[in-house]
Amino acid sequence: MFKTLIIDLPKEVTRNWEIVLFEQRDNIVATPHFPFPVGTPLFPNHTFEVLSADWRGNDVFGYWQVATLDHRNNCTNQARFDHLVVARGHNHYPVSGPGREVLHSVFYREPEVYSRRNVLVVGGGASGRDIVQQVVGFANSTYASVKYDHPSRPIPFPHIPGVERVPALARFTPVAPVFEDGTPLPHVNTVFLATGYELRFPFLSSSIHNTSIITPLPDPSTCDMLTNNGRYLRPLFRHIFPLAPTHAPHALAFVGPPPIPLLIAHALKDEDLLPPKAELLADLRVQEAEPEDPARVGHRIPQPGGGTAYQNALVRLLQERGLGRRPGFQPLGTPFTETWRVFAEKEMTRLRRAWVKVESLGEEEVERWLGRVKKGDEREWYELMVQLDEWFNE
Repeated sequence: MFKTLIIDLPKEVTRNWEIVLFEQRDNIVATPHFPFPVGTPLFPNHTFEVLSADWRGNDVFGYWQVATLDHRNNCTNQARFDHLVVARGHNHYPVSGPGREVLHSVFYREPEVYSRRNVLVVGGGASGRDIVQQVVGFANSTYASVKYDHPSRPIPFPHIPGVERVPALARFTPVAPVFEDGTPLPHVNTVFLATGYELRFPFLSSSIHNTSIITPLPDPSTCDMLTNNGRYLRPLFRHIFPLAPTHAPHALAFVGPPPIPLLIAHALKDEDLLPPKAELLADLRVQEAEPEDPARVGHRIPQPGGGTAYQNALVRLLQERGLGRRPGFQPLGTPFTETWRVFAEKEMTRLRRAWVKVESLGEEEVERWLGRVKKGDEREWYELMVQLDEWFNE
């Protein structure tokens, strides 16, 4: 995905670039019961594993010494690069539980396996909700351990018949999970941790110092190198570029949703594109002052606005640095994200509650609302969301 976005940039931007992609996949046919199209290669074209990436330089200039393992030819290779873009995702290392055998939600497949078992699911996110809703029809008993329904949570944990809500998990003993109120559940024999993933970059061990969770966070200017507490990597400008004195900001980049590749590509092309480091650190201080402590919630984009506001802000940075005057680029003042997407994300919680209310009024009311959509285009669905929001607020 990232390489495709880079290649699609104007030729004058990527002239004289050599883009090398190191991709590692254990098995491309890894989704149960999902047939790939005829002609899909059984194995991917790239079978490389990045063993290490060491920055040889300072906060102004330098190069990356990258060691890779070629699994196909069973050999290691060394190469130098000016820039390193980390586009590997973060959902690789499940959080493990102490004291007894537990399963992370990443290993969940089919609910029938847990027939006549007593199942505890820890975590109230999408994975936790999905597992509980599927397992409850087969398990002997099902428990959901959720810390709280935070006002900022887009989708509150639903009431599910047959599922018993229990307090937050405090610890494991040799015989039972124990909750914060001191209650044990000794008869539970299957525990799912739907608690997210640990943030790890093993190939960047020489560049990142792993720490425990420290809160409140110290001022970013005091970080003598990149630090990672397993949830939050800092100091980074807008979750992308390093601000530690050990690296040049344009030397390393971490990829998330669009338009991050756009910003990264232009920053690699023009090393003066980013504002001075003092301004970037000031921006990071504002970001880390959000009510939700980033040391604990990690790189979650806060509401309201969330991802759409984040994306618009990154594009606005490019526009303000002069790219808004280039052909094919949105002019200054034009948002990157469509209005309906901004509205839908900002009002997500209220829209969901409004639709639950519509459903409670019966099938006829549901059909009446859906009947307002004739063509099924984005404009009609946007108008329906606005009308639903106004109706719910009356």
